[in-house]
Amino acid sequence: MYTKEELQLRKKQISDLLKTNNITFFIPETESSQDSEEDSSEDEFPLAVIASETMHEREGEIVRGRSYPWGFINIENENGNDFKKLQRMLIYKHYDELINKTHFVFYNEYRKNVIENEKMSESLQLTRYNKLMRDIHNKIKDKMRCKISELEDEEREIDMCIGRKEDKMKGD
Repeated sequence: MYTKEELQLRKKQISDLLKTNNITFFIPETESSQDSEEDSSEDEFPLAVIASETMHEREGEIVRGRSYPWGFINIENENGNDFKKLQRMLIYKHYDELINKTHFVFYNEYRKNVIENEKMSESLQLTRYNKLMRDIHNKIKDKMRCKISELEDEEREIDMCIGRKEDKMKGD
């Protein structure tokens, strides 16, 4: 585990590395007038999270944590671990914002980059065009087969109806 000073230094190093490499990540927007002391500020990012789904018995209590040769980390303990802070922030305060930002910002940015890369490559455009044409052609063929099958069924019904009427006329 890090001391508070070591943890702040490590977070700063990671943050600088992310900025240097233009890597974006989710930082929730805060309303400064309504923020409490436990709300996150931008200088607390990135968060130092130790997570676990494993339950351990410690001092008569069942807790989630990780066991290491040098000791045990209780993920509920906020000294040196931002798991509870992350949990509160995402689930209780910024859940909708996280979903919207992930979808609209990160996903659309990725999609835009893929489309721009395809625009630059004629072979990718040609491949996409050919695939679309093949799909359209197959859909048209399927609809035609379906319509022909419906017409053949209708024709058989009409023939059977005519046959019954002819049999009825012969019987009279």
